[in-house]
Amino acid sequence: IIKEQDTKVPNAAIFTVNKEDHTLGNMIR
Repeated sequence: IIKEQDTKVPNAAIFTVNKEDHTLGNMIR
């Protein structure tokens, strides 16, 4: 899981997680 630090687009980090693990993404959603 790659965590990108971006204050302008905080969703980018969540998008990366969702791309790596769909189950984890669903839990966050």
